[in-house]
Amino acid sequence: MRKLLITVLLIIPIMIQAQDDSYTMFETVLLSPDGKDPAKLSAAMKAHNTKFHNTDPHTAAVWAISTGPNAGKMVWAMGPLKYADLDTRPQGDAHDSDWAKVMAHITGVGTIEYWKRDDKLSNVVGDPTPMLYVRYWEVSNKYDFLVDGLLKQISATIKAMDGENPWAVWDNEMRQGNLGRHIATVSNMKNWAEMDDAPQFQATFKKVHGEDSWIPFLRSMNIAFTNSWDEVWTLAPEMGGAE
Repeated sequence: MRKLLITVLLIIPIMIQAQDDSYTMFETVLLSPDGKDPAKLSAAMKAHNTKFHNTDPHTAAVWAISTGPNAGKMVWAMGPLKYADLDTRPQGDAHDSDWAKVMAHITGVGTIEYWKRDDKLSNVVGDPTPMLYVRYWEVSNKYDFLVDGLLKQISATIKAMDGENPWAVWDNEMRQGNLGRHIATVSNMKNWAEMDDAPQFQATFKKVHGEDSWIPFLRSMNIAFTNSWDEVWTLAPEMGGAE
């Protein structure tokens, strides 16, 4: 019975993945620049991405993190892609030796992650923007059953707000252990000035879900998620591979 249970647990994710063939996913790599010569790092990264990562699905972009615990680091992102695209990713001696020129300016590689977008919850509207507001969420083991319902409430609220309000839910595909990076919600930003806009969320939430829904929502959020933190990312086009 124990062997059967283990087999079922291993097969279920494969079956789910096989049925989901229209998803959007990115590979992200957290990099720590040494800060000694930013110009040389930019040149090496630009040359590498232009040569090896300038066509879909292996297009690369680089984002600079300006707030939060990883401020000063960069995110190298490849995609959108699917798992099968990882088998045909640029690799080999020529690729690796060229990437080594980038790594000469990097002091460390952090998490390498695969993020899949939840298209049912996400509000994918508008054109790409040069800034992202990223919020990471750590899910409680005890109250994880609340998460789906809470995200549906948030999604419905954002979709009802005035304007476009691009927002996406990204699920971390790999187990995180004690890292706590289970879910990321991402809002697009054109500039910092958008942070001065009057908030609409609470008023719209009450309009969509009822005047008495706000406090129960906050209480559920407090127990469903054990931690959260924000990062603002800024696109570094001088390092990207797409023309």
